[in-house]
Amino acid sequence: MGLAVTISGLGNVLLPLAVSFLLRYYTASQTMLIMAALVLHCVPASLLLQPVLWHRVPVKEQAPLLPQEGDDALQTVPRRTRTATLTSVDVGNSLFAVADGDHDDQYQQRPPKLGRSVSQQRKTSDQIKEEDTNSLENISLTIRDDSSSDGNEEFDASAESQSPEQGQENKSCFGKIVDLFDLDLLTNPTYVITAAGIALAFCAEINFFLLTPVIFKELHGFDTYQIAKYQSSLATTDLIFRLLAPYIAEFLKLSNRSMYLISIVGLSLFRALVMIFLEYEYVMVMGLFLGMAKGVRTVFMPLILPAIVPLHRLPSAIGLSMLMKSIAFMTLGPVFGSIKDVTGSFVYVVVAINVVAMLTAVVWLTKDFCFKKKPTED
Repeated sequence: MGLAVTISGLGNVLLPLAVSFLLRYYTASQTMLIMAALVLHCVPASLLLQPVLWHRVPVKEQAPLLPQEGDDALQTVPRRTRTATLTSVDVGNSLFAVADGDHDDQYQQRPPKLGRSVSQQRKTSDQIKEEDTNSLENISLTIRDDSSSDGNEEFDASAESQSPEQGQENKSCFGKIVDLFDLDLLTNPTYVITAAGIALAFCAEINFFLLTPVIFKELHGFDTYQIAKYQSSLATTDLIFRLLAPYIAEFLKLSNRSMYLISIVGLSLFRALVMIFLEYEYVMVMGLFLGMAKGVRTVFMPLILPAIVPLHRLPSAIGLSMLMKSIAFMTLGPVFGSIKDVTGSFVYVVVAINVVAMLTAVVWLTKDFCFKKKPTED
């Protein structure tokens, strides 16, 4: 994940300097036309993409030939003498049981493997199947515990309680729309709180990013080249920490959600410091720290929803999350503009942006504190 988002951020490093260079020789409209022409190159490039399966070389797997009883190879191949343990016998029997399915007669006619004792060979197929079933149940429970540690069990419980064919004929038009877009996700408080927090934090960051050139020109008095240099430096740090963020999380033993919350707090803090320090050198330093926090946020934001939503409901969950982001943009964008018109300063706008971003951390931490799971007694 870190490598994928790192490559996608290369344009943020080069484009600010390229725009600054083009503005020296062209007008703003001509510069936008040149940038649009560059972006249009993505169309023929995307047409050259091909599925990976088209270029895979088929590999034919051949089963190893086993020597027959009358073969000379059976006498020439040296036998390895070892003590048969219960684990080794169980593995062998499990393979026979899985291969044969419910055909007990075929299993009983299968010749015993070398190195087994007579008492271990007398296991019935029913005992072996029961052991295989128990082992598979233990494996599935272990996988379920690992994947549902962040609240996924809420969706699993609701999915098990509803059968897919229940009430399909008697459902109204509204019920069919709910099933089509999987709007039942909105009834789960964990998903709603998480998706709403992501939408608020993302809206705050994008609004600050769009207002950065205007703020620096009006409040700090920077020229176009200084603003482009600041944005390029921020994007470079962002690019580096996109690559390092997974290793930092692994070193600190923190979850994806914790790393995302830390990045939100860091972005709010350094946005405030950018407004306090007006000197260009200090602003550049704050920009480097902003790039660090932004890189961590970019890596871990797409990993929040898959941790709480089952895989088969993930497309609907991401779609509803994007809808929440659009609603946040449409509602909060005019609010930030109204604050600028009323106060006449971008300082209060940045304060409002930080308040919106910090709402995510406050709501998530409050939810964890109020709905903390009680430990189960064995």
